[in-house]
Amino acid sequence: MIMSRVSWLRLAGSLIGLFCNYLPAATVEPDVRNPLLFELKQQITSSDGATDDQFGWSIAAESGVALVGAPNTTVGGKSGQGVVYVFTETNGTWVQTQVLTAINGQSGDAFGISVSVASPWAFIGAPNTDNFRGAVYVFRRSGRTWIEGQTLIGSDATTFNQFGWSIAQDGRRALIGSINATVGTNSSQGAVYFFKNDSGLWSESQKFSSSDGVSGDSFGWAVALDHDDALVGAGFATVDDHEFQGAAYTFHRDGDLWTETQKLTADNGEAFDFFGLAVALGRNQALVGAEGASTDGNPFSNQGVVYVYSHEDQSWNPLQTLAASDGEPSDSFGHSISSQGGRALVGAPGVTVNGAAAAGAIYTFDQVNRLLKETGKLTPNDAVENGQYGWSVSLLKASVFAGAYNATAGGHERQGAAYIYIKKQ
Repeated sequence: MIMSRVSWLRLAGSLIGLFCNYLPAATVEPDVRNPLLFELKQQITSSDGATDDQFGWSIAAESGVALVGAPNTTVGGKSGQGVVYVFTETNGTWVQTQVLTAINGQSGDAFGISVSVASPWAFIGAPNTDNFRGAVYVFRRSGRTWIEGQTLIGSDATTFNQFGWSIAQDGRRALIGSINATVGTNSSQGAVYFFKNDSGLWSESQKFSSSDGVSGDSFGWAVALDHDDALVGAGFATVDDHEFQGAAYTFHRDGDLWTETQKLTADNGEAFDFFGLAVALGRNQALVGAEGASTDGNPFSNQGVVYVYSHEDQSWNPLQTLAASDGEPSDSFGHSISSQGGRALVGAPGVTVNGAAAAGAIYTFDQVNRLLKETGKLTPNDAVENGQYGWSVSLLKASVFAGAYNATAGGHERQGAAYIYIKKQ
């Protein structure tokens, strides 16, 4: 069974775990939340699911299609090989239309840990293939069918690199995180590989990492791509002697070359904040999650915050700090982030719902006069203890997708589920 991120954080730095300097900015006081801003449209799970599949670990959606990863699924007797389910919207209803697997998949590959879709391309990470070297499988859509094509591997990837842990791609360019890659003599510093699409063939063009990285940073844990800008998280980085405070790095592309432009850290950061384990980028805003951060002075509260930066005058500047208006210790607010068109989703899989610990929640934020203000809170209608709703999130125009990889479905514990919401008119 794949370990939860909470377990990883306690064992941060393990080589084989599954796994700006910031000026003070005031936390924005939220507007009164409107719980009816979104309504539950549909709850989905795998048609052939079983206990411990962990459906909903990852989600990616675009117009008319959603990919949901179940990286612990057994395939043909191979436990933990992993699958990805394709759902297609038909007449307003999301229907499972295909199950994607790797033709050469093996036990423990964790295919589906990461997913990214930008038609006609779908990228699926399997960071544990080949003794944790890792690979990314590329599928191309033909009509309504996704067909497996290339398998991408870092040109210098070696055992335990976990290439494919994170993916961001837009159909023309792809960034792939390899969190345990060696850089120079630094083991597990982490790196990102840049692949470009040339007439339908994806080829590696660059490998890059942080200019000041050291062993154990896990650079590439999270990646975001927006045209010629990229944001890369290194949530295990030590900052000012604070272990695992974390950092994020911005890059800009000129031609086929990505160049580091800025290092982002929280000026008020503390050890074990894990700043950078989730990132989002768009509309000249960068969002960086710090799920281990506190708002009450307790460095181990794990309540979590999200830092927002604005791009102005060729620099990323701190704009605000988001926190849940009803946040509590262990919420892990900021574990997942998705943003689009002036709206942001923030997952908090540790939130207690109706007495069920770690049932999870998602907070919605909308942009008002440049600032993001809390406008809603979503929770599962069938909350169960440790369901981890909000572990993954994806925002698609007026729709919200939320993964709960530990949810009970069809009588199977930890089969996992996903929830689809639409905005009320």
